[in-house]
Amino acid sequence: SLVLATPIFCDGLIARMGLNERDYSRTERTPWDRIENPLSMIKILVGINVAVFLVDIVLGDQLIHWFGISGQSLLRPWLWFQTLTYGFLHNTEDILHILFNMFLLFVFGRPVEQRLGGQEFLRFYLIAVIAGGIVGMLYPCAISLFHTGQLSPEIIGVPTIGASGAVIAVMVLFACYFPHQEVLFMFVFPVKAWVLATVLVLFDLISAFGLFGSASSTAFEVHLAGALFGFLYYQLQWSFHWLDFRRVQGRNEDEIAPCEAEIARSRQKNPNGSRGCGPNSG
Repeated sequence: SLVLATPIFCDGLIARMGLNERDYSRTERTPWDRIENPLSMIKILVGINVAVFLVDIVLGDQLIHWFGISGQSLLRPWLWFQTLTYGFLHNTEDILHILFNMFLLFVFGRPVEQRLGGQEFLRFYLIAVIAGGIVGMLYPCAISLFHTGQLSPEIIGVPTIGASGAVIAVMVLFACYFPHQEVLFMFVFPVKAWVLATVLVLFDLISAFGLFGSASSTAFEVHLAGALFGFLYYQLQWSFHWLDFRRVQGRNEDEIAPCEAEIARSRQKNPNGSRGCGPNSG
């Protein structure tokens, strides 16, 4: 068996993009304006995920056993790298798994990348993957101890894969930055971004407690970890620019990408600035 990290609503989301919203027929900027930086981290991440998916097909799903995260990884510190690598694996027997994840990453990730800058977005995404991986490693152990009083191999040995924890973190951060941006739920119903994020988190929370009464291979706990990480990143005004190894090599802030440098300076000037994440925020 296999636990998948897949957004529940991913098969019915798309940004509302009409003719009047295209570049040549409007003057106002929207979250989906083109990113001027040609080196898009979104495209790089999508490319890596697709490449790994194809390699895993050729190897007959062998990568899942090598790089997927499970409760057993907790007992083997030399496997803790799997808290990152699981996020680049997808179910090769269900192509919709990777298609929906990459579609959502592309749609919601572009505005967030433009807001944060490419390097900061990459750091945010990778740390979100790791946060979900840590939960994906701890949760089976906790469930096993709770139900059996021991670490049962049948419970802690099931691998978790998928980018959905990080993708949901991106979606939540998008909803915080652009709460009133309309998106089409199920490709039909227009809803505000903050409403969509709230419904998504509530659904994952209810499903994690098994209140729907049906077994599922979806890693809801990883989804919730990603959602919490995205919310805390926004609410606590986190910034991971200090992880930029270029600065370790002697480069100062002015040599960072202009967008990232501006974000860093603004946070230093206004570290306690209030920002909401809900229906009343702008």
